[in-house]
Amino acid sequence: MNKPIICLLIDDDPDDHQIFYMALKQAFPEAICSCTLNCIQATDQLRNKSIPTPEYIFMDWNLPYLEAKECIQCLQDVDELKNAHIFILSGFVPFINVKDLDKLGLKKVLKKQNTISLLSKELSEVLP
Repeated sequence: MNKPIICLLIDDDPDDHQIFYMALKQAFPEAICSCTLNCIQATDQLRNKSIPTPEYIFMDWNLPYLEAKECIQCLQDVDELKNAHIFILSGFVPFINVKDLDKLGLKKVLKKQNTISLLSKELSEVLP
């Protein structure tokens, strides 16, 4: 049996937490998912080990307190996240060219979908 996928969603909208969780579970029933409202909360919980260390991080582009680029840097400064794959999952999809994706350490930019099944399909295409 394969080990479960471990994800973290950083999004300031609790409704989006529910949608992401349901879509992830539809695509990967054994997945483990933690959700935080902002980057500061995420890095604090990761450093305190109050949430599992994720292999995959999905974050909104528009977050409170820290801009997305600052948040990405904060996440990359957490030693346990050196090998984590970071995705942007946002209603507003910023234009980021491939070179900037690499420079930021992002795997891909995804647009939030209108339905759980569409988001589930998108997650199944980007996760192993």
